[in-house]
Amino acid sequence: MQSDNEKLEHSNANAAEIRHPLTEKDGEIVAVMRTEAASSKGKLSGSDARGSFDEIMEKTPDALGVSYEQGVVGGVPGVWCHPQNPHLGVAIIHLHGGAYVQGSAHAYRHLAGQVAARTSVSAFVADYRLAPEHPFPAALDDAKAAYRGLIEQGAQKIAIVGDSAGGGLALVLLSLTQSDALAGGGVAPSAAVVMSPWTDLALTGLSLQDHADRRSTVDEGGAVNG
Repeated sequence: MQSDNEKLEHSNANAAEIRHPLTEKDGEIVAVMRTEAASSKGKLSGSDARGSFDEIMEKTPDALGVSYEQGVVGGVPGVWCHPQNPHLGVAIIHLHGGAYVQGSAHAYRHLAGQVAARTSVSAFVADYRLAPEHPFPAALDDAKAAYRGLIEQGAQKIAIVGDSAGGGLALVLLSLTQSDALAGGGVAPSAAVVMSPWTDLALTGLSLQDHADRRSTVDEGGAVNG
């Protein structure tokens, strides 16, 4: 009979650990993106930077074989990213980044399309409402409505994906699906993927101080430079 320690060791031995470090090629792409973004730093901020933010995101390479179409899910407009031969009854809801004031489904369609192509699952990029025109909880309300909408459209398995502000939304949505607020449809998320999720909206994290020398300062015009 196995002891508790032996069971734990056996469990750990069979546990899969997958990591994706930054490759040399990825590093080169990141360097190019930072160079391109540098020219816009300090010039625009907040909602004024929506155009330049979307322009950068538009440069994400398009995935082969993915088609795009405008759609509405749960009353929320957005863009569907359909890979070739997608799995039926399965969907991804993608919540884009942009600090809740920037970003759009159209600008993020290529990023979501890359995810759709690699998973063979259609992804819906929700065009949730942005601040300051639509303050909290507008973005969260739209994320919840889109999730319910996927269920109403017949999705039996749903994965939640989000980056930055969208990553924060994804985590909140993930927690709500475990409560009565979203459990009525009977479809809990099959998976969740968050990329650099923004979870510290109060900006209290020590990393803000630890990396202060890497952040830009606020210039005389009041635009955040970074």
